[in-house]
Amino acid sequence: MTDRQRKIQSENKHLRMHLSNDTVFDDLTNLRTMNAYQQDAEIFIGTHKRFGIPVSTGIITLRYEDQILNLLSEESKMKLIKEISKVMVASLRENDIIYNISGLNGKPKWAVLLFSKRDGVDIAIERLKKNVEKKLDEKQNLNKYDIQLKIGISEYNNDIKSVNEFIADAMQNQEYDV
Repeated sequence: MTDRQRKIQSENKHLRMHLSNDTVFDDLTNLRTMNAYQQDAEIFIGTHKRFGIPVSTGIITLRYEDQILNLLSEESKMKLIKEISKVMVASLRENDIIYNISGLNGKPKWAVLLFSKRDGVDIAIERLKKNVEKKLDEKQNLNKYDIQLKIGISEYNNDIKSVNEFIADAMQNQEYDV
């Protein structure tokens, strides 16, 4: 029985990985996923190369995420992710796209694609941060935790060769978000 259960668990894990790779929308947040981000980023970058429109991305995580996530129940984690996602969508312009790129590791991570230079992104991100922190302060079960966002921004340039490098550059810049 134990061997059969392990086999079923392994098959389940395998199927979840394939499902997460193929889905375009996240079930919890109804945001686009990493798969969609990569496809859209290629389009944004192509538009940049063809028309010279600036393109930027932001990678957003929770500051001290391990400590915060350890304090929350599974239900509270899901509520937190849904609430942050909802506020982010409301904080951005219509043509800016927000993605849930968490994947299977369970740690919340979002990305945003914008047709904007770095200074425009800084303004949008500050607005997003303030809106999220204000909304979380209003939530009874979440306001006792010091939940803050950690954001890294990258403006696309010709030195960046792929979407993965674009993401990596933004994540590296996240280290400087104090």
